[in-house]
Amino acid sequence: MLVYKISPDIEAFSTNISDSTDFEVVLPLHQAHTALVRRVPEEIDDITGVDALITDRKGLSIGVKTADCVPVLLYDAIHSAIAAIHSGWKGTAQNIIKATISRMVKEFGTVPCD
Repeated sequence: MLVYKISPDIEAFSTNISDSTDFEVVLPLHQAHTALVRRVPEEIDDITGVDALITDRKGLSIGVKTADCVPVLLYDAIHSAIAAIHSGWKGTAQNIIKATISRMVKEFGTVPCD
């Protein structure tokens, strides 16, 4: 497992599928390769076919699993909001990162340059 200290409040890490994690919300291993974004825990019951999670809930661990796709982590230090994105080629073509940032702007008041 590789651990990244992003800030005193944020820790990210990469794991193998066999590694155990204590994430409270993890997208299923087989994402749908979409540009769908959900806010958790508010939309926890609707994460099927979703490739990005956002939250501003302190202490809530979120994550995505990837194989040959790219995991993208975003952090808004001003609003203490985070995103975990599974960016495969289809999601990338559908602008999943832009969709995630747009949702963070709407939900948390994120300013993209932050």
